[in-house]
Amino acid sequence: MSAAPVDPDRPADPGAVLRQLREARGHTLQGVALLSGLPATTLFAFERNRSTPDLADVIALAKVYRLSPERFAEQLGVPLPQRRTRRVRS
Repeated sequence: MSAAPVDPDRPADPGAVLRQLREARGHTLQGVALLSGLPATTLFAFERNRSTPDLADVIALAKVYRLSPERFAEQLGVPLPQRRTRRVRS
């Protein structure tokens, strides 16, 4: 499935995008939960825009859909959550 172009003038509906990706691949919420390691209730919340995926969630779902995390976040129309970095003292 090719990605629809992101329109900067029209905000994406991340939940609808997640649902479309899942349905286009013939997966159920339970199936994606098994593949991603995320609870089905969390996936349901993402699809209903009641919760936003964090970096670990984006990475797990990107693997399921065989997309890079950057590409996956772009399709969702959300900024890729940043990793926390620790400063190493010398």
